[in-house]
Amino acid sequence: MQLGFMGMLGAMLKALDVISIIILVIMMMIIGNTIAMGVRERTREYGVLSALGFRPGHIRLFVIGEAFALGAIAGGVGIALAIPIVELGMGRWLEENMGAWFPYFRIQSATYVLAFGFSIALAAAASILPAIRAGRLSVATALRRVA
Repeated sequence: MQLGFMGMLGAMLKALDVISIIILVIMMMIIGNTIAMGVRERTREYGVLSALGFRPGHIRLFVIGEAFALGAIAGGVGIALAIPIVELGMGRWLEENMGAWFPYFRIQSATYVLAFGFSIALAAAASILPAIRAGRLSVATALRRVA
């Protein structure tokens, strides 16, 4: 009976892993869409930068740098919200009331670092396609666009 229960628990953890990966992919698509919209709105600015002599690589770095900053801010806010909720609220409640199942419910510092790194990497990966498209814009096309 215990082996059956442990097998079921392993299957549930595997399902949670798959769901987490699906959520990360969806979040990457949302971040990519947000960055693409920002690039589309600033098409004229990128055209002006190109006219001033900035190379396509510079413009790509601007877009990727913006995504990097967005990922860092989002990761910082997520960690700042997770600390009081898990460490002080939910984690303590689970340890006190359900100590048999959850004797220790805390987030390790390595998990914080990993989550922060994933948020930056996810944002940077989502910005690659909009960055390539922004770098390919010609000056005339960029300045001709209205929105």
